[in-house]
Amino acid sequence: SNMDDRPKLAELQESVRTPKWYNLGIQLGLEDNDLEGIAKQNGGDVDDCRRAMFGLWLRTSSKPTRKQLLNALRTKSVAEISIADEYERSFQTHEALGTNSVSEIYTADEHDRSSRKRRHGMYAYSIMRGSYIVLSLVQNITQNLASRQCIVL
Repeated sequence: SNMDDRPKLAELQESVRTPKWYNLGIQLGLEDNDLEGIAKQNGGDVDDCRRAMFGLWLRTSSKPTRKQLLNALRTKSVAEISIADEYERSFQTHEALGTNSVSEIYTADEHDRSSRKRRHGMYAYSIMRGSYIVLSLVQNITQNLASRQCIVL
C-alpha cells in the first residue's frame, strides 16, 4: 500500500499544515534539542519550523512512512484528526483510480464511432499513470471507497 511509502517533502508541506509541528516532531521520534534548534533557527515561524522538522524527519528516520505520519497526527498530543483523515483519503482516491482498468472502458466504447462526441464529453483530460481518467469511473471509485468506509453515501 502507498501508506507504507516514503512521503515527499512537497506533499507534506502541502497536506500537513499543522501549527503543532513541535509535538508532531516528538511523535515522529525527533529529539527535543533538535526541535529547539529548529525553533531558534526559524524564529518560531510555523511554516518554516514545520518544513525544517519534516526535512529532519525524512533525513534522519531509517524508514519514514505515511503510515507513521498518520499515527503521529492522530496521537493525543497532536490530535490533528481531520488533517490525518484528509491526507489518508487523498491516497485512497489515487489508489482507487489506479485499481480500475481504464483501458477496458476506453476500448469498449471505441468501436462505436457515432458516440465520438459523447465520448469526448466523457473523458476528463486529467492524465494519471499515462491514461485518460474516465469520468464514469467516479461511480466505481465512490463504491470502492464506500466499501472501505471512507465515504458515507
